[in-house]
Amino acid sequence: MDQDPGTQYFYHTIPRSVSGNTLLRYVFWAFAPCIDGFRHCKPVISIDKTHLYGKYRGVLLIAMATNANNKVFPLAFAIVNKELGISWGWFLECLRVSLWDEIVDKDICVISDRHVGIQNAIAA
Repeated sequence: MDQDPGTQYFYHTIPRSVSGNTLLRYVFWAFAPCIDGFRHCKPVISIDKTHLYGKYRGVLLIAMATNANNKVFPLAFAIVNKELGISWGWFLECLRVSLWDEIVDKDICVISDRHVGIQNAIAA
């Protein structure tokens, strides 16, 4: 992060009672150029996910916008263990914190696939 100090990242861990280890549950990141570039995008954020397969399973959560050239503009990413209301809520809160300077006093539309986890996160 010393090369790009504006990049935002957050992580959520769970302490384990066995040998004092901790378990990484969620990790979020938003690169500084993506955060800064959002001011040139339409005030619409699309959120979606894709499942990760292979040795390390989980879910990749994605937030994206559309720039002035109608191209997809990545905003933020997170890897979580499962697509649940609590993980979506955590992702959306991290996104809000990361984009706060760009979204304060603006009306932002969020588009999703209406997954029950997203609905639960927004309702909470």
